[in-house]
This record gives sequence, C-alpha cells and structure tokens, in this order.
Amino acid sequence: MKHTKLTRLLAIVMMLIMLFALQAPALACSSMELTSKEGNHYWFRTCDMDDAFNVFGENGSMIDPSYLVSYPAGQPIHFTTGDITAEHTIIGMSFGDSIALLDGMNDAGLTAGLQDYREGTSYPGDEAPEGMRLVSGMEALTWFLAQCEDVDDVIEMVKTTRVKAIHVEGIPYSELSATMHLVFVDAAGKTVVLENGDPENPGVYTVYESIGVMTNSPSYPD
Repeated sequence: MKHTKLTRLLAIVMMLIMLFALQAPALACSSMELTSKEGNHYWFRTCDMDDAFNVFGENGSMIDPSYLVSYPAGQPIHFTTGDITAEHTIIGMSFGDSIALLDGMNDAGLTAGLQDYREGTSYPGDEAPEGMRLVSGMEALTWFLAQCEDVDDVIEMVKTTRVKAIHVEGIPYSELSATMHLVFVDAAGKTVVLENGDPENPGVYTVYESIGVMTNSPSYPD
C-alpha cells in the first residue's frame, strides 16, 4: 500500500513537472514509466528543445527535421564507430537526419529515451580497450536497442561499451561532449538509467535501478 501511494505521489509530481516543462525554455525534458491496473507498462516523455535544436527544423534550427524511422533486424546499421547487424527491429524518433534516436523501442518491447546530461564524460582514447566497443554518445540509444532484448541485456552490454564524444553526421557540435544519459524500460517493467558521469572512469556507464522517473541533469542519484 505504501509503495502504491508513493508511486501515485511521484506520478503526480512528475506530471506537474511535465506541465511546467511544456511552458519552460530549452532542455526541460522529462520522462516516466507507469504501470496500469492491468499490469501493462507505459513510458512517457517530453522533448523540450530551444530553437537552435528544434526537432521539427523550425525557427532557424541548426538540425534537419526529425522523423519516425525504423531499422529492420538482420540489416546493417552504419554507426560512426563502425557497423553492426541489428538483432532487433527498431522504431523511433530520429535526432535530425542521423541514426541517433531521441527515443524508441524494439521488437522485444525494450523502450528507451535519452535526455540532456551535462555531467557526461567521454572515453579519452581513440581506440576501445580490447574486447570492448566505442560508441558515440548521441548514437548510444540506437546501439543498445539494436542489440538488447531486455534490461538485463543492456546491463550486460554496458560492460563492453565505452561512450565517446564523436561527431555524428547531421548533429552540430556532437563531437564536443557525450552529454546524454539514457533510460531503458523493458516489457516486464524493469527500468534502469545509464550515466557516464564518473570523472575517475570517463566514458564508462554506471547503471542505476530506477523507479521510472528521469529528467535532465543532475546525476540520477541527486
């Protein structure tokens, strides 16, 4: 009962934050996961950007309009750091004319979104350590959705992934930082947040179990 009341209270608070965000200036994104009485899991988000990164390409935006895109399973995806073959079909909202996704889901029911995270760090090397792969911070969401079935798969893949600030074609200034944190919700409702904010381990994701609510900076534990 206490858990139910806490969940409802958090939902109300989050909805108020979202309503404020709709009227607020840039970078006021928020997201949340809710479970219905029937046990179905739903994920919601706002995507509030200033005109410089207007996702519809309006008002002098520096990026091209975003689109609903899909990547079929079994087909190659050409990431900035190298190609992979998608294990899962993905559908999501692009960030401009790039393979970076603002949010999306795959055919296993794994849903994900990214939000601004100014504390993000970048792996300092040009080559990944042995047995690991580098991924651009902007392309990380697509990277995990293409290869993971559920949150447990995401947690496992984190061990062999290093995130780096690399320029992504179609996204201005994407080479300057890796300032995005990610939230994942799977078909069972399990939710985690990934953050690369530890300056002692730059470019390494820390996994946080989540109650389903995330916004922009600061770090999730804060």
